[in-house]
Amino acid sequence: MEVMRDCSHVAKNGTNDYHKYKYVTAADVLEKVNASLTKHGIASVAHSLERAGSHDC
Repeated sequence: MEVMRDCSHVAKNGTNDYHKYKYVTAADVLEKVNASLTKHGIASVAHSLERAGSHDC
């Protein structure tokens, strides 16, 4: 619950110049969430999957 409170607002630092709007970037979300997790003694581990082809699941 504390992490959710800490992350209730993330600034919109990204800009779409074509459509003229601001958005929250993935990097900004990760920075905010990771700072709160660290503050509360919680670790996060990122894991990415790579697909070899469109038919692989």
